[in-house]
Amino acid sequence: MGVKARGFKEFGKKLKQLEQSVQEIQGTNTVSFSELFPDTFMQRFSDFQSIQEMFDQSPFTIKNNGDLDSIPSDEWDKYVSGKTRFNSWTLMQERALSEWTARKLGL
Repeated sequence: MGVKARGFKEFGKKLKQLEQSVQEIQGTNTVSFSELFPDTFMQRFSDFQSIQEMFDQSPFTIKNNGDLDSIPSDEWDKYVSGKTRFNSWTLMQERALSEWTARKLGL
């Protein structure tokens, strides 16, 4: 009497793919705003269709990362909390990064 287990070969392949994906994103990554905040993310968690629309409709001039960095964080957090489902820019970025990582790992 015994148990036949099936699917271990497929499981092994998936595990190998996951290992390769982890190695690809390991370390420091440069990710564009549009990749970190895809339209689907913005539509689900904000009043905007895209991250660019969020930037364009903000009361601030945002043309590059430097512009965004120059906005006082309390003012940007107030805008984010009023227009998204997040209480702060940091929380929004953390959720986006978590989802980006899951996408990259194929989860």
